[in-house]
Formats: sequence, structure tokens, C-alpha cells
Amino acid sequence: MNVLARMWPAAITAIMAYCGYVGARMFRRDLTRVYLFYLVFIAIVRISVTVHWAMVPDVSMSAQVFLVISSILQLVIAHFVWRFYSLLPTTEEESRFVQFVAEHQSGRGLV
Repeated sequence: MNVLARMWPAAITAIMAYCGYVGARMFRRDLTRVYLFYLVFIAIVRISVTVHWAMVPDVSMSAQVFLVISSILQLVIAHFVWRFYSLLPTTEEESRFVQFVAEHQSGRGLV
């Protein structure tokens, strides 16, 4: 039970990373949206933890700096995924066309 209790956050993270990979690879808005929601949720959690630990007087300065930097990096990653998501095709026909072009270009060695 102890192993399973510690393993589920890593399993969720792996599933969400796979959703992001497949969503980006196949130009699928639904999977990319799931990954984006996950990134925003994790960013909110990181910022909350950072604010909480900033209020504790016994926390070292290096820990506070680490928390701030990791929160900023999480926001930057979420921003890049948001920009990619906003550029994705909105219809299924456009998505198939973009995927066809990407596969064609990768077959020629250009991507």
C-alpha cells in the first residue's frame, strides 16, 4: 500500500506527459488541452507552495529561491504550451491536413 500511495502522482504525471506528447505529435487539441489544464493546475500548486513557504520564517533562502525559480519555470512551460495550443487547427479536416503535411515533410527528412 505504501508503494502504491507514493506511485500515483508519478503515474498521473507520466500519463499527462504522454497526453502532451501525443497531442503535440498528432496536432490534437483535446489531448493538448488536457495537458495544458494539468500544467496550469501544477503551476497553481507550485505558486501556492511557494507563497506558503515564503511565510515560514525558518525556511532557508536557497529553498525559497528554488521554489520561486521552479514556479516561474512552470509558468513559462504552461505559456509555451498555451501558445502552441492556440496555433493548433480548430477543425478535424485542418488537423488531418496539418498532420499529413508534417508526416510528408518528416518522410523527406525536412522535419
